[in-house]
Amino acid sequence: AKAISATSSDSRFPVSNVIDGDSKTCWVTTGLYPQEFIIAFPESVSIARIRTQTRNVRNITVEYCDQRQPTSFETLYGPVEIKDEGTGLQIESQQCKQTSCRFLK
Repeated sequence: AKAISATSSDSRFPVSNVIDGDSKTCWVTTGLYPQEFIIAFPESVSIARIRTQTRNVRNITVEYCDQRQPTSFETLYGPVEIKDEGTGLQIESQQCKQTSCRFLK
């Protein structure tokens, strides 16, 4: 998978950090809300659960596209309110309808 686009980013914290598997890295946005990024898979994959680690996020909506180009997205789930437990790190795991996709937004 590869993060292929974002609405904004800081060169010190690129959007590629969203899927690098390292809990010490992050994507930092520099624009107004809402913020979006697109993840591309080399081929269609099946998604049934999405786990996120965020900070200072109010809600999340996840959309998917199973076409060759990321042009038409449908809602997979959301918006889901993300609670702030006061620890800084917000860890969420969302079960969703098993869906095939080539792109997530």
